[in-house]
Formats: sequence, C-alpha cells, structure tokens
Amino acid sequence: MSNLKKALHLRKELEAYFEPSQITNEKCYIDKDWWYVKTLVDWAKEDKCPIFDLQLSSIDLGVMPWHCKTVLHFIQHIFDIEAVTFKYPVIVSPSGWVLNGWHRIVKGILQNKTHIKAVRILHMPASDGTDP
Repeated sequence: MSNLKKALHLRKELEAYFEPSQITNEKCYIDKDWWYVKTLVDWAKEDKCPIFDLQLSSIDLGVMPWHCKTVLHFIQHIFDIEAVTFKYPVIVSPSGWVLNGWHRIVKGILQNKTHIKAVRILHMPASDGTDP
C-alpha cells in the first residue's frame, strides 16, 4: 500500500473514531469556572461586543489550549485546523485570554496572516459551572 493510501486510510479511521465537536458541548475554562462556548457566543451577540482585528503576533503561544492525551487526539486537532474557516471571530475574555478560536489562530499563523477577526467580551456572563 502506498504512503498516500496509508495516510488516507488512517484519516478515515480517525474520522470514524472521533465524533465531530458540537458547539453545544464545547467548554471553555478560566481557572475552575467554565462556560459552554454557546453561552459565550450568545453573550457576545447579546452584549453587542465589537469585532476587531486580532494581531496574531500578540498571542501567547506558550500555552497548550487542548488536552492531548494521545497522538490521536493531536492528529484530530490537526484535522480541525485544516477544516476550520475564518467565518466566525475568535472570542477573547476582558483580559485578552482566548476563550474560543485556537484552531483559527493556528491556521492563521500557518497561512502567514498577521490578523484575524475577534470579539472581546467586555463583561463575562455567569459561568455555566465550576469544577471542584
């Protein structure tokens, strides 16, 4: 089997292994508090948060936003980066912490973009939960 066929076969296995993420189930954490991404998207719309150009060189790349326990998890993030579009803005907290949009940020950097669209939530809504 050629390397290309092996890669395509692996990709099909991985796509079958991972369920596509749903915005209704995605969570975002700040310390022990967490929000559903849907909560943050709805809040940003309701609060009419302005969209701005986020300078990619200002992003702290010394963090790991995903919990990658295996290489398979990491590969899934690569697939997500390939598939993501810039249709929706990145969501950042009042202090500038990226709440949602890391895949878009990585794709923007890989495409040599200097800026992508973002929205800054000025006042965080009540959290959807708190971990012990």
